[in-house]
Amino acid sequence: MKPYSDLSWPERSAIMDACAAAGSKFHERTSNGFRVAIGRHRYGATVEAMSARGFRCIDLVMFPLGTDKPDEQLRHDSRGIPSCNWLFADFTNKE
Repeated sequence: MKPYSDLSWPERSAIMDACAAAGSKFHERTSNGFRVAIGRHRYGATVEAMSARGFRCIDLVMFPLGTDKPDEQLRHDSRGIPSCNWLFADFTNKE
């Protein structure tokens, strides 16, 4: 499998669509792959969808929303404060 950055536009678009179908949202390209904003309760489905396309999750980060206003499905709870965090998963090629 080619690195994400070497894929054609239709291949990258298909990955973005697979993220959406799994209930998450493609966020950005990274130096060795891409980052996905994970939908609430959709981590497993997103990892499974990306695995089927040849990618694996290498990092999982919770980050405060700050002034960001993502869709409700992308908001995660933290320490009793409802819907106040992003949950990002970084993906790279399976090796």
